[in-house]
Amino acid sequence: MSEIVLTPQAAPSGVTGKLILHILTGGQIIQLIRQDDSEIRLARLFVSSSDPTVDDDVDLGYIEGDIWLNTTTPAIYICADNSDGAADWQDLLATSGISDGDKGDITVSGSGTTWTIDAGVVSLAKLVSATAQYKLLGRVSAGSGSFEEISGSANVFSFLQASNYAAMRTLLSLVPGTDIQAVLAEGAFVDGDKTKLDGIETAADVTDATNVDAAGAVMEADYDANTVLAADADNTPAALTVAEQTVVGRITGGNIDALTVAELATLSLSAALPENTAVILDAALSADGKYSGIVEAGTAGATLAFGDLVYLAVADSRWELADASAVATGTMKIGICVLAAASDGDPTTVLLWGKVRADTAFPTLTVATPVFMSETAGDITNTAPSTSGAIVRDLGYGNTGDELQFQPSNDWIELS
Repeated sequence: MSEIVLTPQAAPSGVTGKLILHILTGGQIIQLIRQDDSEIRLARLFVSSSDPTVDDDVDLGYIEGDIWLNTTTPAIYICADNSDGAADWQDLLATSGISDGDKGDITVSGSGTTWTIDAGVVSLAKLVSATAQYKLLGRVSAGSGSFEEISGSANVFSFLQASNYAAMRTLLSLVPGTDIQAVLAEGAFVDGDKTKLDGIETAADVTDATNVDAAGAVMEADYDANTVLAADADNTPAALTVAEQTVVGRITGGNIDALTVAELATLSLSAALPENTAVILDAALSADGKYSGIVEAGTAGATLAFGDLVYLAVADSRWELADASAVATGTMKIGICVLAAASDGDPTTVLLWGKVRADTAFPTLTVATPVFMSETAGDITNTAPSTSGAIVRDLGYGNTGDELQFQPSNDWIELS
C-alpha cells in the first residue's frame, strides 16, 4: 500500500491539516482519512465522473468534510459548506496563484492573470544574444512581424559610428569640390538668394501669391491666355499682358516688353531685306475701301473722300484735290486718299504706291489699260485729257474693273 499526502496551498474555509489517501497498487481507493489539528476521523468518499454542484448539499445527505473524487478530470473536492442549494465544494488540487502587486521587474494584476514587465527594466544584457559580430535588429521581410537579425559588415558599422559628416565623407573617400558639391562659405544660400525669402510670412502658405512673389516665383493665377512671363529690370519674374495687334520684343538698351509701332518699325526696318525676299501686296482686294501698298500720314487741305486723287500743296504741305487743268495742281507729288478727312486740317493717310479699290470714286477700269489724272478735281479717268493747257499724267493701270494699280509717273505733258 502507498501513501499520498495532499497539502493545498490555500486551505478551504474551515479546513486545516492534511489529507491522507491510501490506495492499492491497482489504483483502487480503499480509504481516505482527514487529519485535523484536534482529531483524526474517517472521511466519506464519493466517486463520480463529474464535478459536484451547489445542489450536492445537506438535502442529499452530504456533510462538511465529505470528499468527492472526479475520475474523469481527475480532481478531488472537499465539502466546505453543505447549505441547502448553496453547497461549497473546494478543489483540493487547485492553487490560488500569485497575488497582485509589484514583484520587482514585473507587476502582477488581474488576480494573478496579467504579468506586465516594468518600463526600463529590460537591459541589453537581458536581450537575446547576437549570433555573431556585425548584426543589427530590424526587419527585412515584407509586412509587420517580429524583429529579425540583419547581417552587416565592418564598413557598415564604421559608417554608422562616424561622429560627423566629415568622418562619413572620409570613409567614402569623397572630396568636396571634386567628388561632391562643395559647401558654400556662407552656408546653403548666398546673400542674393536669402533676400528672396525676406517677404515670406510666418507659416507661409505656398498658395498665397504674396509669399510666392516674395520667393521670386510665379503663380499660375497670375496668367491667362493674354499674358507671358518676362523679367523686370531687377530680374524679377512678372506677368506681361500682351494687347491685341502687339508684338513682344526687346529693343537696344530696353527690357522685354510690348513694342510700339515705331519700335517695331525700327526693329524690322533696321536692316536691308535679304536677297529673294519680297514685299508682297494683297493678291486681290476684297471690297470697296480696301488698299495694299506704301502709305504716308499727312494733313488734309480740304474735305477728302476715300479714293480721291490728291497732291501735296507747296504752300502749306497739305493734301489737296489734284486736277489736270493746271500745272500747279497736276504736276506735284500725288497720291490716293485712303483715310477720309472731314475738313481742312484733319489727319489723313495717302497711298503713294500700291493697289486700291474705290468702287464709288473710280470709273469702271479696263484691265492692263492706262489710267490718267482727270480735269475734274480729285478724279481719275480712262481717257487722257485733250484740252489745251491740260496736264497728261499716267497714274497706273486697271487690275480689275474696280481695282487700280497705282504707280504714278513723274513725267507729265502740258497740252498746247
